[in-house]
Amino acid sequence: MTLQDLYAYRVRTREPLETTAFGYRWVTAPPPSAGGFTMIQSLSILERAVGPTPVYGAPLLHALAESWKGPFLDRERYFGDPDQVILPLDKMMAPARIDRRAKLVADGRAHPSADYDFPIEWTESRIASPDNAGTSHLCVVDAEGNVASVTTTVNLPFGARFTAGGIVMNDEMDDFASGVGKANAFGLVGGARNLPGPWKRPVSTMSPTIVLKDGKPALCVGASGGSRIVTATQQVAMNILLRGMNAGDAVAAPRIHHQGTPDALRTETVAPLDSSLQDALRSYGHRLESIHNVANTQAIQIERIPTWRLQAASDPRKGGRPAGH
Repeated sequence: MTLQDLYAYRVRTREPLETTAFGYRWVTAPPPSAGGFTMIQSLSILERAVGPTPVYGAPLLHALAESWKGPFLDRERYFGDPDQVILPLDKMMAPARIDRRAKLVADGRAHPSADYDFPIEWTESRIASPDNAGTSHLCVVDAEGNVASVTTTVNLPFGARFTAGGIVMNDEMDDFASGVGKANAFGLVGGARNLPGPWKRPVSTMSPTIVLKDGKPALCVGASGGSRIVTATQQVAMNILLRGMNAGDAVAAPRIHHQGTPDALRTETVAPLDSSLQDALRSYGHRLESIHNVANTQAIQIERIPTWRLQAASDPRKGGRPAGH
């Protein structure tokens, strides 16, 4: 890297991804993050598979885990820097394709991740395929009702482990694929479209999200935690919006995670899932593994009835706390 590379760097402003699901409008991160795509496809699959008013329990947790498998496979195969590759988002989100995945989710058993791999027919025109937890999230709502959902990262703890001028340098190169089929620090397998190269931005899972009801913000939410960001963000949002939990309880509640590869459903030791739910998930055919935590989330719920009120929560898994001024 040279000084000229830094001088030539330009910030990109992109339109967010959006979907309508469960009576809310979800606005979230666009590529090169794959987190927003994973969330909106999972929500679309879930609404088809479990109906518009899901009830918390083993069937919903099973459906959640299954709904993430396909989008994570799409991430591996199709995602890269949108300035460098053409992303077939419309084809990935095609209703017929989502219907096929939803049908598998709804059949009541855990499928190998490969069962959700429905390749897209299209022509790649901008890439040649070779053969070969330092993240923070911030939710802000001001006195005027403006909302910001911001995720920033140096990637792994302390980034590259050196500073320059008091700035901690990142090790964001780990978000690129080191080779086709090779896993990064979070176990995500890389594809040819996400190999490192000049001027490229790596694929991430950052999922800063704002959810609207009747055109007005109802929730600001996001997380830190690598590949687990999107699954944690989605679960906290569903806890608040669909289960009616307050922000503090929703953030602290037990979470699960599945990223397709490895083909295992992760549960937390810091916030253990009830043993009866774990047994029920095993009965569906899931292989459970324990990890310390599924990301660290931040959330602000925006209530407007009967009066305008904010409920803010910072994840006890990370030791933060909300602040008001």
